[in-house]
Amino acid sequence: MRKFHLAIIGAALLLAGCSTLPNPFAQPKKPPPPAYVVFFEGHSTMLSTDAKHIIADVARAATQNSNSLVEVSGPSTKLAPGYDPRYAQPRINAVIDELLADGVPQNHIAEGSSLSSSLEVDAAGDQRVVLHLVQTAR
Repeated sequence: MRKFHLAIIGAALLLAGCSTLPNPFAQPKKPPPPAYVVFFEGHSTMLSTDAKHIIADVARAATQNSNSLVEVSGPSTKLAPGYDPRYAQPRINAVIDELLADGVPQNHIAEGSSLSSSLEVDAAGDQRVVLHLVQTAR
């Protein structure tokens, strides 16, 4: 009987140790797609020169890979000083129009909404539109 109890205890310890082993069937976690941030000053919907360069970089990367999708979202936070929701959609549209002008096909652009507070809010209350370049399995 003692051997039976020792066998059960040994089996329980063996099973407990299995929980720390890596799962060979688990899918590896993919890192989140990089975020490209386009800032707008005050109540402007105009793209700055810097913003156009950022969008051109995203467009270039998206057009080099036919499995790329550009997700456009904004504003990133409603906590910014002077936030005005009337500017959110025109800013998103300005970024999308620039992506299209830079050669990204319409079907490779997706509009979303991001309410993340992971980006710092600056004192000037500048609003931003966030672009993510996502690889799809087309």
